[in-house]
Amino acid sequence: QMHLEFAKRRAEEVKKVAIKNAPDVSQNADLAIKKLEGSIQSAGKSLKNMSESQPGKVVEATKEMAQKSEEIKTNLQEATLQNAEVDVVEANKIINDAKVEAITTVLEKQAEGKVTESAQAVKNLVTDHINNVLQDAKDIKIQAVGVVKEAVAVPTTTITSIITSTSTITIPIVISTSSVSTEVKAVVVEATKSVNATNESVEKSLAEAKTLVDNNQLKEAIEKVKAATTVNQQSQQVVTEASKAVKDAVAINAINNAATTTIALPPIAAIAPVLITTGTVEKK
Repeated sequence: QMHLEFAKRRAEEVKKVAIKNAPDVSQNADLAIKKLEGSIQSAGKSLKNMSESQPGKVVEATKEMAQKSEEIKTNLQEATLQNAEVDVVEANKIINDAKVEAITTVLEKQAEGKVTESAQAVKNLVTDHINNVLQDAKDIKIQAVGVVKEAVAVPTTTITSIITSTSTITIPIVISTSSVSTEVKAVVVEATKSVNATNESVEKSLAEAKTLVDNNQLKEAIEKVKAATTVNQQSQQVVTEASKAVKDAVAINAINNAATTTIALPPIAAIAPVLITTGTVEKK
């Protein structure tokens, strides 16, 4: 599909913008990402229309969407590794939603007897998607570890104050320059613990999804994948915000002026609220 090609080009553009790291990197990246998101949504609509007019081709079209979507996500991930200002969480959500919608369409057409490919070919579509979502979870975990390493590398001082919400991971912080790094370090470490906890739940859910596929319960498997994908998206948002917080801490320390900052991490489903008490962290 031409829409997928357009989206792929936009992802490559986002990566180039991130590497260039110009002062307007965030604005330029956002513009390219918005175009990418529009192309993905158009590709999804085109596939849906094809399923009505040419249902025999919908499996092959879904395979193509899945393959190119992963290529697009790889470029977006590399862009975020190059520059924390590039936020691709929403783009990844749109990509994953389009893939799930395409697979769901295949299952519907299969139930109507309009899919010409074998039952195994359809099962492979679902299994491949499960594996991709599992890889997403592993990549998020690796990114979280990387953010912690960056936070630890920043000089640490005494914690002044941390207040957490009881229902979300929302951490307003009022601090001076000398305590920025320690505050952020504490936040990042706790956020990573949350990501690790949700990562385990995702792996368990996807293992159950694979069992459902083996039992030919493909619709039930897709529902499991949807839930796991939602948790992945929430974890990705946490890691993205934590990474930005670390970059901000480095910048504030470099300026060496008094500062006030607020770090608001989004809620993660199915995990206990984080509780951090005021205290002192010794230099390591």
